[in-house]
Amino acid sequence: RKIDPVLKYLKNARNADNHSIQEITEITPHTTKINLLGGSGHIDRMVTINGKVTEYRGDPIKIVYSPGKVEIKPFTNRQLIYNIPEYHKGKKLKNSKNPIELGEIAIEYYENFLNDVEEKFWYFRRIKFFYYK
Repeated sequence: RKIDPVLKYLKNARNADNHSIQEITEITPHTTKINLLGGSGHIDRMVTINGKVTEYRGDPIKIVYSPGKVEIKPFTNRQLIYNIPEYHKGKKLKNSKNPIELGEIAIEYYENFLNDVEEKFWYFRRIKFFYYK
């Protein structure tokens, strides 16, 4: 856990988030762009519901929606800089800036870790039970 880049990043990100005022994530808001495909850009009627164009009459346009996103970023914890992890268990991550991907990796790791501990504990408990019986 102290060597793996993802687990080390997450542990220290938690400390930096709880014990400092620095930002550990970067939020990019969603955008909607309207591109003219010809004409003067005249719009007769445009109706939007929840940020989506539901009705349009006018010169031809192309509407491009870009969803917002949250990405992790480098931070400093106890005078050490923690860069965005790119590898986990020697394998390159698909999108190392995605906090959900990193969270899923950590959950899988700690579930396996706890299962191993439980299995070993149960094994030693059984041995003790049979030994003292």
